Amino acid sequence: MRPGYADRLLFVDLGTEKSWEESLSQEDVEKFIGGYGVNASLAWRFIDPLSDPLSPENPLILGAGPFTGTIIPGASKLLATLKFPLNGTLGSAAAGCRFPLMLKSCGYDHIIVSGKAPQPVYLLISDAGIRLEDAKELWGMDIYQTTDHLFRKYEPCSVLPIGPAGENLVRISITLVDKGGTLGTGGLPALMGSKNLKAIVVKQGNRAVEVARRRDLMKLVQGLEKRMMKWPGREIVLNGGIRSSYEQWWGDPPARTPMEVGQDYMNDDEKKAEFQLFLRSRRFLACPSCPIGDKECIETRDIKTYVCHLKQEIRGGVSVPEEDFYLKVKIQHEADRLGICLHTFSGLVSHLSGLQEDGVLTKRDLGVELEGGASSLVRLLEMIAQREGIGDILADGLPGLIGEFGDSAKKIALHNKGRYMLWDPRMRTLGTMEFGELTNPRGAHLQAGGSPSYAPGKALQDFVRHADRMGAPPEAVKRVEREGFNPGRYTKYSEDWFSLFSSLGLCNRAFLNRFYSIGLIERLFSSLTGLPMEGHDLIRAAERGWNLMRVLNLREGFTRKDDEPPDIWFVPLRGEGRQWELRDYFGEKITKADLDRFILDYYDERGWDEGGRPTLEKLLDLGLEEVAGTLYGKEE
Repeated sequence: MRPGYADRLLFVDLGTEKSWEESLSQEDVEKFIGGYGVNASLAWRFIDPLSDPLSPENPLILGAGPFTGTIIPGASKLLATLKFPLNGTLGSAAAGCRFPLMLKSCGYDHIIVSGKAPQPVYLLISDAGIRLEDAKELWGMDIYQTTDHLFRKYEPCSVLPIGPAGENLVRISITLVDKGGTLGTGGLPALMGSKNLKAIVVKQGNRAVEVARRRDLMKLVQGLEKRMMKWPGREIVLNGGIRSSYEQWWGDPPARTPMEVGQDYMNDDEKKAEFQLFLRSRRFLACPSCPIGDKECIETRDIKTYVCHLKQEIRGGVSVPEEDFYLKVKIQHEADRLGICLHTFSGLVSHLSGLQEDGVLTKRDLGVELEGGASSLVRLLEMIAQREGIGDILADGLPGLIGEFGDSAKKIALHNKGRYMLWDPRMRTLGTMEFGELTNPRGAHLQAGGSPSYAPGKALQDFVRHADRMGAPPEAVKRVEREGFNPGRYTKYSEDWFSLFSSLGLCNRAFLNRFYSIGLIERLFSSLTGLPMEGHDLIRAAERGWNLMRVLNLREGFTRKDDEPPDIWFVPLRGEGRQWELRDYFGEKITKADLDRFILDYYDERGWDEGGRPTLEKLLDLGLEEVAGTLYGKEE
């Protein structure tokens, strides 16, 4: 067994009820490392271009990077790669959970699940073998019920379930791995539901990850943990999660419609009181090997819910702190147990409010009162999960709305590639995370764009130091120092850094990311695997995975036009007696021409042409000859 790896791929065909194994190839390890990168390589081999995302032959690919299953802090990420039912993009989603640890303990790095079972089943992976178990009694259960049932039966184990939304092929569905790790917004559960696959269970096995130089690894990890334990922010996150002050808890006012922000309905004292309720109701949770613990269990009245963090996109709307907090938790809990992405749901509610104000649809069309409080929103969640009434349209997300209402819906949509954006740069300014919502292969998704622009007021030297820490080449670091922060050029290096973390199985949250540098990762990788890969080799492997994912989406028909910003970015957001216009990180107004230039700068930094295609020279330089032949073969 190769150090750092289980060295095996598990294939499961649900239609034939057969499973088999292949060895993890040395070429994939050297070119793509593992996790995200190897998943992309497997997607190139096994996902048919232009096929329907919910067709039986479309596989679900799960991967664990080499750092998972070890004592390296924060190495708990499961990577899922698929063609997303929401919009047809190919991309990867990640969840922090026990799954990769359990998977490697059973002797596998990756799983490729294809086909469709004739009746509901769950996949059980253990040292005793691979089995498909009858899931008829589980069909109809929500995510929490399913997970608890399988926990009782197989603990210690990890459970990747689907809820009613996944069963009904809702394209805005999401799941919670082990009740705490969100995974697959954009319809991963719908893909599983289309296969009659209720859950994947991995029961803890007896295999340990082999380490090439145990003493060296231990020394590095001990130094890393010492720094983490001394960090003043650790105690703050443990106590309050990622929103550890009442200002962060409330954040920016949410958009009531894509054109207007909501009005505050609480004064400062009421906000502080609600934040204290949150702190008293919160119990922190942590993924395996994580010393930070930013996840949480919330208990209030009759609800006990596990969330990565209580989302604020939808608010209770009642100026009584205790009642408002309870309503927030209730909406979150209902979305989670049904398996609906709350962020996407909040985008839909905002969008529907805008369409209602424009006279495109009426309250009668909706069947619920959008501003009727938590009970109306919970009812709307149920309608989506069961595809009832307007819920049947909303179950298909923004593409469903556009299909029903045409340009009236499209012109006010805050989206990219059919996904609602998490952050509106009119409120926050345009940093790498906001810009990355345009360039992410799966559509609007900002995690790959992490940089100092996450927070306001950072100095230029913060960007210079961060670029160097990420392993950007010296000439790129010097250009930042010389020319300043360009979100297009800088996002390239943020994405490659994210791709590296995802290929290794490392959590990319800022609390953990801040302790890693390319030099440290090189030493950790070498001591774990014994492979002679230097920092620039690792970054190159990460870049290779990102480029391959780009080509996979070009093969599906996505082009330069799909990286365009939404029209609504250039319409001032109004509310609270003022207007917000699109501005860069330093507060200067941005035009459409400015954004076009940033996109072309991004392409140039990546070695892509002005149409957003990796050039032939770039693909050959990355050693992707087969990919280059597919993309350019007909032109040669």
